[in-house]
Amino acid sequence: MKKWLYLLALATSFTFAQHKTDYFIHFNTAQLVQKVPLDSLLGHKMFKNWNQQGKNISLKDWVTIFDTSKPMSIHGNFSDSIPYYQMTFALSNEKDLENWINKKMAQKANTPIDTLDETIKIYNNYKTYSPKGQSFTMAWNKNYAIIYGLLKSKRHAYPQNDTDEFTIDSTAVEVDSAYAIADTVAVDYAVEMPNDSTEAVAYTVNADDDLQATAVADDAVAASETTEESEEAYQQYLKEQEAKEAAEAIENQLKQETAIKILFENGFVVPTSNKINPNADISSWLDYQAVYSSLDVLKYWYKSFAPKPNNLFANNRVIGMVADFYFDNDKVSMHETVEYSAAMANIMEEIMSRKANKKVFDYFPKQTPLAYATYHFSTEALLKNYSQLSEQALASLPIENEDAKIVTDLMSTLIDEKATATLFDGDFSVFLHQLESYDATFKSTTYDDNYEPIEEEKTITKTRPIISMIMTTTHETFPDRILDLGVRKNILIQNNNSYFLKKEDPKLGKFVIQKQGDVLIFTNGLDYLSQGTASDFAKQLKKDLKKNYFLGTVNLQDLMKQIIKKQDFGSNTANVLQWSNQFKDLQFVAPKKVSQNSMSFDMELHSNHTNKNIILQTLDLMSYLN
Repeated sequence: MKKWLYLLALATSFTFAQHKTDYFIHFNTAQLVQKVPLDSLLGHKMFKNWNQQGKNISLKDWVTIFDTSKPMSIHGNFSDSIPYYQMTFALSNEKDLENWINKKMAQKANTPIDTLDETIKIYNNYKTYSPKGQSFTMAWNKNYAIIYGLLKSKRHAYPQNDTDEFTIDSTAVEVDSAYAIADTVAVDYAVEMPNDSTEAVAYTVNADDDLQATAVADDAVAASETTEESEEAYQQYLKEQEAKEAAEAIENQLKQETAIKILFENGFVVPTSNKINPNADISSWLDYQAVYSSLDVLKYWYKSFAPKPNNLFANNRVIGMVADFYFDNDKVSMHETVEYSAAMANIMEEIMSRKANKKVFDYFPKQTPLAYATYHFSTEALLKNYSQLSEQALASLPIENEDAKIVTDLMSTLIDEKATATLFDGDFSVFLHQLESYDATFKSTTYDDNYEPIEEEKTITKTRPIISMIMTTTHETFPDRILDLGVRKNILIQNNNSYFLKKEDPKLGKFVIQKQGDVLIFTNGLDYLSQGTASDFAKQLKKDLKKNYFLGTVNLQDLMKQIIKKQDFGSNTANVLQWSNQFKDLQFVAPKKVSQNSMSFDMELHSNHTNKNIILQTLDLMSYLN
């Protein structure tokens, strides 16, 4: 009866748990195999170890079991009381899968049979297989197969005042105190000499010495007994752990079979999600609230408080993120979309819609640099909406909402948004112009034939990056006073509106700070920057930033060529050259536009070759480097 009640409770839990997914990954296999033929992919040299003759199960054999004309998915839950994962495949032939499993079991025929027998279990509408030594279960019907596994729950109960661990045994203290000798006690002993002696010798010993000698002997016996007892206790502990693990494995197996029964007994329904993009090669969804609710690192510090249910209905929150991947011959693309609640979307639009300070473009590089990233947002809007932005994170902590409001009210009271925002308005750009060689001198010690130390001065060639960082500040006095402080403390030397380091660091080179109105410049490559007139590169960026709040590019090919020129890679030079010729650049862009309460971020990795899909190109490169 108890077993049936237990199964009923499990079934109820799984029925509700299966509807909630914290993540979902969708593989558009039909589209992928058109772009990357399976024969080319699975027959690649990188997978030769998986397809060797005599291999138990080859990669090709495994893949042919599945129907690649239908999508594959991975989904699961890590925040509920019953966390799980599930992989779903369409089958091309049910018999092929069973033959594969039977072949696998036959190869293990000589292994001892443990508590969980390794066998195919046959039910009315489906079959299951649980490999020995593994925590997952495979299940399938005529059309679909799944790999299903349960994970350890991360939910913890935090007792308010659990003092049992810290209880002091007062009896033990009293017993130990009985052996404490405050002062030395002298005791007289009379020892009679043998018969041939006519004298009796009297001498005095200290009572604590006698007790210490006795204690040493007792300790030796006790230590021997303790060692034996400890070994017995350890062996007993191991047996108990093995029994516990075996019981947990059986319970876990029972739970998995219950969940699988719910999935298959009335006909298997292919898992889907309205959050993913089915047209992408690979599309994935992550529930941000589940991530916040799993922040056990933060909860640990608050374990003295009673647990509080997460506020899933916070007005200002990040709902989740979708990442779509596309693999083409000339590039791999990632399109990321972050979904917000309506209230949060309005805040994000306010923060990101700020126009860049047009003065910064007058000091951008004269030529296109090797790499750059430029980011523009409203610091004032960010500070003004601090309490709303932190609402979701605070809601996940075991503190009451009213208590959280005290914290946010205090922060908003202490911070003057408008005044603080003038320190850093929200324009930030960084540029990598070039790699520069320089001579570095150092002292080394060698030894002559007589082992006498000889100090020598040596010079080697090193490489340093030429970098510029540009930001804006509209505060009337603070930047000037900080620079003046550097001069007064003999850290900086002023030359008009330029400030140089008094003690030059060879790793930085000639580093200078410039203040041009609202623009602050930090650079060791002043000659690479414009001085008051926007370059063609800056004008193009200014145009692109009207619709975007973030732009970035890394010219991988030119950067790698610069590195090769400046450094000696020895026998690895050919590998580095091959790498530099493979990829062209990496580009980033984040539009200001908020669409359907979502903001996006795009990344593209471009290849120099278009003769085959970039997946195969990458495998070729990996094979070459190996």
